[in-house]
Amino acid sequence: MNKFLNILKKTGIYLGIFLLIIFILALLSYFTNISIKVINSFIFILMLTTLFLTGLKVGKAKESKGLLRGLITSFIVVFIFYIVSGFIDTFKIDMSKLIYYLTLILVCCLGSIIGVNKKKN
Repeated sequence: MNKFLNILKKTGIYLGIFLLIIFILALLSYFTNISIKVINSFIFILMLTTLFLTGLKVGKAKESKGLLRGLITSFIVVFIFYIVSGFIDTFKIDMSKLIYYLTLILVCCLGSIIGVNKKKN
């Protein structure tokens, strides 16, 4: 249980930073004429970066099982975003959402694998 709470804590830190940047982007979008497509693209890149760094941090904390730790972390985050997006839109999953969530899972797993393989000196 302690490992699970540790993963949640590290994920929460990066998600907090992510939400702060999303809030700044929302304000920027409200006060300027930036296209929503640009904002959505930036959010996707930001989400990929956030999940990669979260996976890297979780993987770096342990010395084995990077793929498993990345999967656990990414499933937690994707589940949270699925629930939030379900309340905002619908709980349907179409092909584009499926590809989006699978990409997020793969990037987090990749970050965790790299984090495990990065040796501490």
